[in-house]
Amino acid sequence: MKKALLIIGSVAAVIGLFLLPVLTKPYIIDFYNNLTQSESSHEPPASESASSSNEEEQLSAPQLTAITVAEPNNIGYSGYMEKTLVSGQKRYSVYKQVLDSYKLTPYVGEDGKTVVLDTGHQVYKKSAPDDSQLYVVSGVELLPVNDGWEIDTTSSVKLRKEGSGERIRVYTNEGEYNLACENYEKGQAILSGKEPVPENCVILNGMYLPSVQFETRDDGRIYLPMTQIAEAYDEQSEFYSVEGWLNVAVDFKYIVIPTNLTTQSVKEYFSVQNGTWTFSNEDYPMWSDAFYLPQTADTEMPLEDIARIFGWEISTGKNIVNIVTDELDNNNNFVLHKVDSTTTYYPVNELPESEVTQEASSIPDMSSSVPEGTS
Repeated sequence: MKKALLIIGSVAAVIGLFLLPVLTKPYIIDFYNNLTQSESSHEPPASESASSSNEEEQLSAPQLTAITVAEPNNIGYSGYMEKTLVSGQKRYSVYKQVLDSYKLTPYVGEDGKTVVLDTGHQVYKKSAPDDSQLYVVSGVELLPVNDGWEIDTTSSVKLRKEGSGERIRVYTNEGEYNLACENYEKGQAILSGKEPVPENCVILNGMYLPSVQFETRDDGRIYLPMTQIAEAYDEQSEFYSVEGWLNVAVDFKYIVIPTNLTTQSVKEYFSVQNGTWTFSNEDYPMWSDAFYLPQTADTEMPLEDIARIFGWEISTGKNIVNIVTDELDNNNNFVLHKVDSTTTYYPVNELPESEVTQEASSIPDMSSSVPEGTS
């Protein structure tokens, strides 16, 4: 009996081995189908995938190409280290020799300590015993320091680090200082591809200008509102609505850009005709040429005209214009300078005589920039 059962069990086992693949195959197929369907259900829709692809493309760093600029122009001659005298010598080298001749020594206060201002400048005095004036060195320029430890940067002098010439921007308003820092950070994020490029974006020395946009006109050229660009570049730049021209404060001088709003006498001075005006370069190299005459108080100018006249490096890309006035300006050397609250302020007509004299002497001499016979 046991032998019979053993034989039957063995036969059943053999039959089971043959039936197992047949019985389990449908379940394996169903399991595989369910698994693949589950995986496919997690794949993003085609539209979502395309959107993600577009976002990645948008966030890539913009490809910038330097614009082509006709000759003659001031590129390579307008930077702080690039300015060239008529003699052919670099201005920086000549003024460095003059600075060395002063034999400056650090100023020592009553507490026996030297003085360094919040701009990072060491305060000096000349070796001449009869000269009590205090100074700082901006690049290689000697700038006077007044009794309130304020640096005199009138007459269109850009404050720069001693020696290196890197530009320093000083803000007396905390809100403006914070905004400058935010706009510079955003400009760097745009240029590096970490943020998308805003529409008709303009970046100046690494800083995004949120209120400025370029315009492409029917003639195929890109125009910028130079009034806003100039004011962002230097707070001493200003559009004179009565005269109808823009005064742009560049290093050591002002460049005047007339518009169609100016007087007839000014138009004659700048040889305005057929919608153009003549720019004459007063520094080395000396040259002149006719340029498009801006029509409005925005002083709209083509990129090529800006690059030729000011010597600024301008590059363009998809939806972006990038301007570098000078590599030494292309930084975020921003300083928040709080004015001494103990300073006494007077209305101009009530200033003491000594204050009136000092106030008048601080006004920049514009005689070299303003056409004769105009006011």
